[in-house]
Amino acid sequence: MKKEMNYIEEYQWDRLVFEKEEKTPLTNEQREYFDLVKLLVETRESQYKRRKNKQKWDNFIDILYPALCNIAEIQGGCVKMNTCEDTCYAGLIYIGNNLMLDIDRVQGLTDFNAILSVADSFSISQRGEYFEMHFTFELYDKIKIADLSGHIMEIEKRLKEIRCSNL
Repeated sequence: MKKEMNYIEEYQWDRLVFEKEEKTPLTNEQREYFDLVKLLVETRESQYKRRKNKQKWDNFIDILYPALCNIAEIQGGCVKMNTCEDTCYAGLIYIGNNLMLDIDRVQGLTDFNAILSVADSFSISQRGEYFEMHFTFELYDKIKIADLSGHIMEIEKRLKEIRCSNL
């Protein structure tokens, strides 16, 4: 049996239609809605303080980064590491023109699985003849410093009112 599901043309058509659509300015109600969504995210985040997690940080520096470098050495790729002490975010970027992870090379597959399993986000994009894999990591613990649940409920209530008025 052979099966294929191809959504490429449909996606390209949708993208073309979207790009050709005339951009219209937001209504006051839409602007208020987006401002409230932004306020909701900011309010939820402001309840917490980030504290660097030394174990996660050390794991990233001492294990994950060298593991991806090991894969790059075998595959002929390039690895870039970015860390930010202020935000406690870190990222790894792998750039290459192929990536072979098979059972015969268990070390590469094991390393890749280890990296992917602890990454907080992962994406792949095409860059000319190369592809890039982006891994991001949150190397912090969240510590609750305030309870703004009442304010959050008010914002959510207002968002619901706006959504219901648009139905």
